Amino acid sequence: MRPDKQPTMQDLLELAHQVEQQLEAAKIGLDEAEITGTAGGGQVMVSMTATGDVRGVRIDPEAVDPDNVAGLEALVLAALRDAHTRVQELTQQMIAPVRDGLTLFGKPLH
Repeated sequence: MRPDKQPTMQDLLELAHQVEQQLEAAKIGLDEAEITGTAGGGQVMVSMTATGDVRGVRIDPEAVDPDNVAGLEALVLAALRDAHTRVQELTQQMIAPVRDGLTLFGKPLH
C-alpha cells in the first residue's frame, strides 16, 4: 500500500495477516524462553517461562535459617517478583517490533 492512498480492504487484510504472523512468531519465542529471577544476591533463584510456568526454584543452603523462615519466604517472593518483571520486559521487547512496525495511511499506529 502506498502512503498517499486510502487503504483498501485487501490492504487491511494483508496488514492483519502480517501482524498475526509476527505475533505468532513472538509468542513462540516467549513460549520457548526461560527466565530466571534472583534475590538475596543469588541465594534464591526462580526459573519460569514467559507464560508464567514456574520451572524450578534453587535455594542456597546458606539462605536456610530455621530461626528466620520469614526471611527465606521474603527471598522466594522477591525472586518470583524479579522473574515476573523480567518476563514483562522480555514480552515488551518481543512485541515492540510488531507494534512499532504498524502503519495505516502511512502513519504509525502507536
